[in-house]
Amino acid sequence: MTKRMRYRDWKWLWWYHFFLLLITVNGQTRYSIPEELKRGSVSYTLSKSECFTLKMKELSGDRYVPELVLEKPLDREKQSVHQLLLTALDGGSPVKTGTSSIIVTVLDNNDNVPVFKRTLYNISVPENSASGSVLVRVEATDADEGVNAELEYRFADSTPQALLSILRMNSDTGEIILLNPLDYESSNKIEISVTAKDRGVPEMEGHCRVQIIVIDVNDNVPEIILTSKPSPVREDAPKGAVVALISARDLDSGNNGKVMLQLTNESPFTLKPSFSNNYALITNGALDRETNSEYNVEITATDSGSPSLSSKKTICISIIDVNDNPPFFNQLSYNVYLKENGVAGSILYSVSAKTLIGQWVLSAEFLNCFRVQISAP
Repeated sequence: MTKRMRYRDWKWLWWYHFFLLLITVNGQTRYSIPEELKRGSVSYTLSKSECFTLKMKELSGDRYVPELVLEKPLDREKQSVHQLLLTALDGGSPVKTGTSSIIVTVLDNNDNVPVFKRTLYNISVPENSASGSVLVRVEATDADEGVNAELEYRFADSTPQALLSILRMNSDTGEIILLNPLDYESSNKIEISVTAKDRGVPEMEGHCRVQIIVIDVNDNVPEIILTSKPSPVREDAPKGAVVALISARDLDSGNNGKVMLQLTNESPFTLKPSFSNNYALITNGALDRETNSEYNVEITATDSGSPSLSSKKTICISIIDVNDNPPFFNQLSYNVYLKENGVAGSILYSVSAKTLIGQWVLSAEFLNCFRVQISAP
């Protein structure tokens, strides 16, 4: 049977602890009534917190200690430091309290992916941009800290080698630098993927796309192309006869690619536009082989760019002769005097006729007493 404590025993024990309560240093009690005197006489409270709570842990000998328990996962990026206040209350009257400040510092874990400010970067660049110029700067942030937030920029592993020969990525700043000139005619749009990777463990990476629109510059000279080679033209060809088919081409775009053809020198020819930079070279006046047996027609092609570019091409056109000129004598009439009893077969007089091409043709009326002898000129 448990021995019951008599009244005088309780009285002695009460005075003993009352004396101890009077011993204080700087106004703080150095000793409090043991919890054994009154089970549950000391209670604990914790300041309001979403992440932490108090739990009383039972030890051996019916002893209890408060434990700080984590209720939900911590997120350093939302709150890196938690300041808590632990309060102890005794069971006396009036109630006495003691407090303790608890500061919880949350250590970083590499749990955040780098995030670009934009998922798609759209830029426009003239094709004559100088090598070494910075086209665009991509930027990403990482909510972690320390090495977990140190970023390295680079092109995606799937980037074609052709693009790597034109563009370079500054791994520290995220600047995309032009290595070699762009060419609108080869590619007027470039799409490339960029990766930002942190140096944490494990590594985390974010992605974005860069779209580069290449602006055309008037850097291509227009070309003159003979669709059909010119054939020799009869000098009696009618006005509007087609001599040759010609087309113009410019690799530039927009106004830079619009081409106009025109004849530089005067000639009995003109250009007749048909469709989409195609022309027909046609006759525009009378041809006369005896005056000009050959024409060198110069054609100029000029684009509509600023400044405009031009090129020239010369076409040689031969004129075919037509029998359109009668032969003629040097004189309209000839008077010949001869002696009677002339010897038959003797030459009385020489006459000549010719055409504009230089061929001599002789003819005569035969009379009873004369004949015509034809000789080479």
